Amino acid sequence: MGVSFDTKDYLWKRSIKEHTIPWLNISDLQGNKGSMIDRNKAISLPHKVLIDPNGVVILNSNKLDDVKNKLQEIGLM
Repeated sequence: MGVSFDTKDYLWKRSIKEHTIPWLNISDLQGNKGSMIDRNKAISLPHKVLIDPNGVVILNSNKLDDVKNKLQEIGLM
């Protein structure tokens, strides 16, 4: 899932299309003033959150290496 902090609908949708983003991407179009920042505990951008099949957050980080390490740890990489 991707969380966008865009404030303009057309910019958000254009970015999804231009980058061919295949996963769910959500936004409240409130930028860094909306509830998405607090709800997803994003402290920097880009930010990565891994969620297991049960909906449990298993990683919350801004570092790609953390994602790679976690994916290796759980056998998905």
